[in-house]
Amino acid sequence: MKKLLVILSIAVYLTSTTEINQLLKLPILVEHYIDHSQQNPKMSFWDFLVLHYNNHEPDADYDTDMRLPFMAHHEVLSLLAYVDISLYQLNADHTVPQDKKNHTFYKELYLKSRYLSGIWQPPKVS
Repeated sequence: MKKLLVILSIAVYLTSTTEINQLLKLPILVEHYIDHSQQNPKMSFWDFLVLHYNNHEPDADYDTDMRLPFMAHHEVLSLLAYVDISLYQLNADHTVPQDKKNHTFYKELYLKSRYLSGIWQPPKVS
């Protein structure tokens, strides 16, 4: 039951926030292809897709054509989640103790490279 609820929640989320909701229009695509194939039996499915998705011009069934998947794009819902940090408190018992000793691997904190200081010089006037 929990797995079904998670799948349903993900499906609802994806269909409302992405263009996956266009896939719900696939039955219209099949119906429209059947209509075209009855009018022109030699038309293949590929020819149908090229006709409708390659710079389609308005024609007699333009309203139906615009209901096909990915013909018209709609605004999708965007969600913003905000978590109030003040609701969560850090328990002092679980903090990591800090070592007060400074660990450096070099004798000097900043080492100057003679190689780099030789390259990065300002231009000289001769």
